[in-house]
Amino acid sequence: YNTFDHCTFESNQASSGGGVNGGYNTFDHCPFESNQANYGGGVQGYGNTFDDSTFTGNTAEFRGGGLDVFSDNTLTNCLITGNTAPLGAGMYFSGSPIYSTDLTTCTISGNTAQKEGGGLWIGQLTTVRITGSSICENAPEDIVGDWQDLGDNDGCGATPCPADIDGDGTVNATEIGLLLALWGTSNPLADLDGDGIVRAGDLGIVLSAWGPCPE
Repeated sequence: YNTFDHCTFESNQASSGGGVNGGYNTFDHCPFESNQANYGGGVQGYGNTFDDSTFTGNTAEFRGGGLDVFSDNTLTNCLITGNTAPLGAGMYFSGSPIYSTDLTTCTISGNTAQKEGGGLWIGQLTTVRITGSSICENAPEDIVGDWQDLGDNDGCGATPCPADIDGDGTVNATEIGLLLALWGTSNPLADLDGDGIVRAGDLGIVLSAWGPCPE
């Protein structure tokens, strides 16, 4: 039962849970970047709470590029992008009917699975509830498995503040960090000028939009 506040988990390697392996922890404003594992490139765990955290560029050999989770988990205002794995590149869920996972106002986009579940892979016995989230542009598909749509979910449509990559309503240093983590890729969330690659032009757009997003 630990709380991690503004902690960065970057470029770590492990058999399970490249960034973190464990349960019943709270992560607040924590980036998980470029971690590697066989299971759960960024995180493998259970009963964890993630608030305003990002999962970018993590890789798993078998499943769960960003996260490989089971039991009760909660994710709020999280960004999951640029992760890879054969199954569940963004997130892989497994577990029992008595447990559930909730995603609220999260963005899951630009993840790539070699087999299936580019955005989410959800097991048959798992309950996943999704509210107010954007899940789109994952390959080969966005979601594999059944989930509960609690409303206000969309497909990453047009936004009045495209430079706000993490969707927190402000363009700030977090966007710079995300751009650098995705530099040189074709990730659609960070390719703000739509030229097919994240580079200096996208950085210019972020800098020109610096500050609070328009209402």
